[in-house]
Order: sequence, then C-alpha cells, then structure tokens
Amino acid sequence: MTTELFATFSEEYKSLQWLGLEEIEYVLGQPVEDAFQKGLPLYYPLEGWQEISQCDLPVGKLFVNGHCRIHHISKKLFEVESYSGPGSYVERGLYLYCGLYADGFAQFKLTFDVLDHLWIDHNIESLNTEEPPVGFDKEVRTPPYYCPESPPLNHMISKGMVDRRISAPVDAIHTYCKSNFVSRYEERIELLQRAAEQTKDEKVDHYYAPTPVYGQSTAASVNKQEDTDQLSTQGRNAMTKTARALAKCLVPELSDEPTTEQLNELFRIMEDEHNDIPCTIKTLRRHLTSPG
Repeated sequence: MTTELFATFSEEYKSLQWLGLEEIEYVLGQPVEDAFQKGLPLYYPLEGWQEISQCDLPVGKLFVNGHCRIHHISKKLFEVESYSGPGSYVERGLYLYCGLYADGFAQFKLTFDVLDHLWIDHNIESLNTEEPPVGFDKEVRTPPYYCPESPPLNHMISKGMVDRRISAPVDAIHTYCKSNFVSRYEERIELLQRAAEQTKDEKVDHYYAPTPVYGQSTAASVNKQEDTDQLSTQGRNAMTKTARALAKCLVPELSDEPTTEQLNELFRIMEDEHNDIPCTIKTLRRHLTSPG
C-alpha cells in the first residue's frame, strides 16, 4: 500500500466567507478576469475528494479538496448555436490553471512516488512558490460580462454550479477594492450578506431565495416581490415536473411524494455519476414532490 502525504485545511479557511463569480463581478463592477490581472486572488472550489487526471504528473495520483488558487486565467468569446430556435448567442470562455499551494485553503494528498519526482526534501512548504510545481486545468463557461445594476438573482448563485466555480474570499475583495478605489463596494457586499442571512433565517433553499434589488423603494420592492412570488410558483411547478420526469428515468417507481427509500436510491445513483450533490434529502423531496 502506497503511503500518502496529506495537507489539511487551516482554521482561517473554515471561517472565511466566499463570494462566487456573479457576486464578485457585481461588487467590483468589472469582469473577474480583469480583477485577476490587477491582483485579486481567485479560487476554484472543489467539494469532496476529486481525482485530478489533467495535472502534469509523471506518476501516481493527485486528490484535492477545498479552494484551489487560480494561478493563470485567459478568456475568449465564442458563438454558440441556440437550442431554443434559429440563431445563436455569445458565451464567455475562461481557461484556468489552478496551482496547488500549501496555503491552508486546499486539502490534498500526494503519494510519495509523486513526491520523489517533485521535491528532494519532501517538504510540503515547497509548494508555496511563484510557479507551483503541481496544478490542473479547468475550462469555465459563463455568459458574457455585463455590469449589473442589481445583485445576482439568487445569493451564492455560483455555488453548486460546476461550470461557474470561481470564488474569492470577502476579505481579499475588501483589500482589492480599497487598493483600486472601487466605489460603493461595502454597500454591495453588505447587501449580499443581508440576503444570505435572510435566506438562512427563513430556511429557504438558496437557489430560490429572493434577493432585494439595490436602490428600490420599500413599496416598489414589496410589489415586485408579490409578482416574483407568483411567477416563481408557476415556474417552480414547471421545474418540479421536469425534475420528476428526469428522476423517474432513474427511479421509475418514484411516488407523487417520494419515500426515503426512493430518495436514498436516487442519491446512490447520483453519487455514482458525480459525488457533489448540492442539496439534502429533505430539499430533494420538496423539489420532487408532485405539484398535482
């Protein structure tokens, strides 16, 4: 059995607040790739142990977890054919190289046969260099950047979406904004944090949590919220029916109100395909219960 070297999360990592791609661009008012070029540290979150096969390793395997710091980023815009009808639309492509640092934000394990090819002294701190010897590539697809006048529709919209996993700690965003004279950033961060607390207090799944619109009056917000609730209910039923139709392909005997046994079976099938499931059985039951 091969011995493995582990690096663990720091306490600082556990206590940090992170913002996703859409929130970062909302706070800064500029594309995330431009902020990266000006010094904002960006990370690519991985939840659960992931085997990285794209890394440039001579032998062995690399498993990582946590927030891996982005070392290099490049971008391009490309045209995509529309599936909903004739025509096309533009997407933004971000190409990332995530360097593996021993800075406490990522947890990883390396076999000693890998270490034999990387460091003579087997010192994990050797990872903290300007050119990290180990890393992996990721491609991220997002809509083109546009400067939003209101917060993202849902708080932490990037979390749980594999194709948009770029994040930054709030403290680093504060430092960047001060250094680059970004205006009103504190108001924007506070608005996102209030939305997160509201979501937590109401115990609502954050994918559907309403976020207040910046600069609106209270009366306008209330009226808009009533309209949003009505539209959300209609849209939610449609999404639930779609989700149930897909789930029944995996669990044909799925009841109108799924049982725990059926949901456990569905979870096992989903985990076999991909081990990152961003919800609990309770949430899954709510989204798969037939709307009637």
